[in-house]
Amino acid sequence: MQLGVFPLPVFLLPGGVTRLRIFEPRYIRLVKEAIDETGFALTLYQPQLPFQTFPVGAWVKISDFTQLDDGLLGVTVVAEALVSLSKLDTEQDELRVANARPLAHWPRITSPPEDLARVAAILSNMFDEYNELTELYPQPHFQDAGWVCARLLELLPLSLEEKTEFYQSDSFPAAWQLLQQVILEE
Repeated sequence: MQLGVFPLPVFLLPGGVTRLRIFEPRYIRLVKEAIDETGFALTLYQPQLPFQTFPVGAWVKISDFTQLDDGLLGVTVVAEALVSLSKLDTEQDELRVANARPLAHWPRITSPPEDLARVAAILSNMFDEYNELTELYPQPHFQDAGWVCARLLELLPLSLEEKTEFYQSDSFPAAWQLLQQVILEE
């Protein structure tokens, strides 16, 4: 499938939600075209790469939009899956487009890892402290280790380069180990 590509310094894994402020004409067109359920690819902005675009991104669909107080378009998107991007091109208005192929991500975690309750409690406390998280995720899944791990990776102040390691389908054990080190050993 071909998708519009929006490079930003935003890291999302499947199930992730974020809000975007849209003001450039090319991205207003992207939103208009994506509203029909096709969505678009939200990928990491990488100025050193061709098209300034990381070759993997989140295939997002629009869940809500609104006019912001400053008159800009506000769009809430939900990551449906990860996609591999190829055959990138730039259209006349500078909108990037690419062929997108869905990628497998972490399998469903059937047996909870050690310390899930402690790690989930830390994420739950973040939800309590930051109302915006509760707005983005009205039905959190604190018993789902993959969901908890993904949300924490999105929030942790790691470099984008470090975060891209967790796009790999077999990266859950390493991600969980990182959370153990960063969160529980503080």
